[in-house]
Amino acid sequence: MNSLPFTIRGVYTQLVDLEGLARVDGTELVLEFRTSALRGIIKSQPKELRVSVSDLEEVTFKRVFLSGALNLRARRMGTFASIPGSVGSELRLRCKRAYWGAAQELASHLGLRLVEQQLRSMIDQTGRPTELPPPRK
Repeated sequence: MNSLPFTIRGVYTQLVDLEGLARVDGTELVLEFRTSALRGIIKSQPKELRVSVSDLEEVTFKRVFLSGALNLRARRMGTFASIPGSVGSELRLRCKRAYWGAAQELASHLGLRLVEQQLRSMIDQTGRPTELPPPRK
């Protein structure tokens, strides 16, 4: 799985943007990011946030004319709290047109993982012995 370069514009003021990479590592979504002010003249140290796929509620990719965005919604409000630009339990990662394919692939991959976890949860709740393939790593 490739990494997806993303940006979030105007996180603190219109002069500060956030730039980063998103990738899947095993059962976690890894977000590496840093803030950039004054058009990249001042940059912060990179930070990393690891989010378990089980903490995600929904992952979608939407493209509208010239912009594309990977939209993440978490099950808890605090999941994305350490990322500037997050709103409640939601995070919108904008990406350039050249990376729309990677964003769509990442959204599909995470969506499949979410459905797999929901299916496992439903089977566990019924208490019926059923054979499922082992989870992917």
